[in-house]
Amino acid sequence: MAPEILRYEKYDAKADLWSVGAVLYEMAVGKPPFRATNHIELLKKIDMSKGIKFPDEDPQAQSRAQAAGEDLKPVPSDVKKLIRSLLKRIPAERCSFDDFFGSTAMAKSKFPRPAP
Repeated sequence: MAPEILRYEKYDAKADLWSVGAVLYEMAVGKPPFRATNHIELLKKIDMSKGIKFPDEDPQAQSRAQAAGEDLKPVPSDVKKLIRSLLKRIPAERCSFDDFFGSTAMAKSKFPRPAP
């Protein structure tokens, strides 16, 4: 849920873009970008975050995976860039729908597109 919704602020379609970013992160990494047991805790975690981290960028996560005999698959840089642009706390800083659909990650994806 987008931070502006959690704060009971006015929101627009950019809240949906936050949700897309959260879903893409979970698809790429296998877990949500922020975990909490309630809305208050979720908002605190989002607000305290210093940016989105991916397991393949975190030496501790790499060590844990190695110790467990797991292989961390790297997330492509264009996908990371897209997710980070979607998970901006301030809606005005979040990418637009045009930016999203025009991103390199989407251009390289295999999602079907309508004919121009």
